[in-house]
Amino acid sequence: SPDYQIESPWSQPRLRRFLAEHPPQLSDDFFTLQLAELQLLGDAGATRHAALTQLREGCASERAKNPPLHAADLAVTGKVLMATLGIKPGPAIGLLLRHLLEYVLDEPARNERETLLAEAARFMAASPTTEP
Repeated sequence: SPDYQIESPWSQPRLRRFLAEHPPQLSDDFFTLQLAELQLLGDAGATRHAALTQLREGCASERAKNPPLHAADLAVTGKVLMATLGIKPGPAIGLLLRHLLEYVLDEPARNERETLLAEAARFMAASPTTEP
């Protein structure tokens, strides 16, 4: 029996986080294998099979929207953040980019240069560990 927990339905941000963490080929293989295993269980796996099918369809639908899933997909780069906000090269840039990616995973429409720069400035002001 599969050792994962499927809650259905998943929110869109959770689907995007799943997609960000699992490359398409890996997630496609996962769904194929898990659905085959559940099919072998017959009626005992029917509920989980339906939930996993819904999850696979949700991932496919979200993937088709081509949301930003990685820091490289953001409308700003580390260089832009350093130049615009006066941040020195270092770990703070990585932390800030990770924060901005989470911000965009919650709502992909936020992936606009000005929106991200404003959020970066807000985050920096609220976080003493990200001083320039």
